[in-house]
Amino acid sequence: MAHLRGRPEADAPDSMFSPSIARIAATEARDWSVVDSWVALQFPSRQPPPFERNADTLKALLDLIAFNDKTSEEARLFARVDRDFFSQMSPSADLEDTEGPATVAAIKNAILDIVQQELPKEGRVALHSMSSMAVSARVSLPEPECLAAVILDIQSAIFETEQMTSRTEALHRHIHSEIVHTNYVLSMIQHGVHNLRELFGKRNVELQRIVQSMTAQVPEFERRNASLKSSTASLVFTVHDILQEEQGYLALVENRKDLEKRISVFRGLPSDPDLARTELNAYRRELQRMTSRRDAAFQGLVERETPVKRR
Repeated sequence: MAHLRGRPEADAPDSMFSPSIARIAATEARDWSVVDSWVALQFPSRQPPPFERNADTLKALLDLIAFNDKTSEEARLFARVDRDFFSQMSPSADLEDTEGPATVAAIKNAILDIVQQELPKEGRVALHSMSSMAVSARVSLPEPECLAAVILDIQSAIFETEQMTSRTEALHRHIHSEIVHTNYVLSMIQHGVHNLRELFGKRNVELQRIVQSMTAQVPEFERRNASLKSSTASLVFTVHDILQEEQGYLALVENRKDLEKRISVFRGLPSDPDLARTELNAYRRELQRMTSRRDAAFQGLVERETPVKRR
């Protein structure tokens, strides 16, 4: 092949023993064959200009071929539309002015039919969706921007409606819970009122009994009050009397402290006078022995420290 010319023969063993390299080489060979055919068609009467055969050149030429095919297809489509349009017009020199609008409408319908027939499946679906959307949105001349704005408005309205619905449901749940709580509180209050009636009845009877007993004791209280008033009326105290009573009380307190101090010496003695006297005599004898021992120790100390006179 032409695109394999000039390749080193050392690459042949790799393509023979590697399936992946062989597939790549076969694909490149087919692509170069297509490119060579297309270039030959572009230069029918002369030799094509030389160019470098590499992967980038192959890719660029394949893209160019695809673009050329697409352009040719569009040109054929436009030519067919023009041909069908002019074939259906059938102009006549003696048409009246009243037939003009009908002819224009027929031409428009014919053009629309041709366009619809030539549309692919995706185009028909898109056109149908756009027309349905325009009818639903009540737009006479639909444009993509206008329909997009309508869709956004509808989506925002749907979102606001959903938000309001969710808030309404939340409010409904809250109201329902409050109703349940209110019914519970009402039942508790009614039950409490029924119990309070019984309790108040018992309490009323008890209070009446207490009032009756206290009423019976009123004369006794009045008598005691009268006696207290008479006794307090006979006693008349002055500030001087109160001061004297206070001084006497303080003197008694001092005397009590003095007596407690004296008694504290005998606090360890028995409460029986005879036993206390016996124990006191024992303490006195012990004191005398301790005194004798002290005097003897002192005398011995004096004798030991006094020097002996030599004769």
